[in-house]
Amino acid sequence: MPQSSCAVERRRRCRGSGPRTRKRAFWAKHDVVDYLRTGPAVVRRSPNLKPSTTTILDSIAGAMLEELRRLANERDVPYQSLIEVYLAERIRADATDQASGAGLDA
Repeated sequence: MPQSSCAVERRRRCRGSGPRTRKRAFWAKHDVVDYLRTGPAVVRRSPNLKPSTTTILDSIAGAMLEELRRLANERDVPYQSLIEVYLAERIRADATDQASGAGLDA
């Protein structure tokens, strides 16, 4: 079965005629500033992306860990998740305090 002339032509193209070469030539002649949008930024959410996590090791007093486990059990969540919630709340509170100029009293 004979091949189309387009397929044969694609194989014969020289290496320098690909998309990257064309882009490089385009941007060599044009200024990127002319193509930038300067309007307000649009916040895009990607709900399918999961935040990256890092495992940390810390020494916690046994009594504190048991109290965390008890509180987590009352809320029917893993104690690690409860720790994350507590840390997130404290970080948010501290960031708000810093933004308003208040210092940390404790």
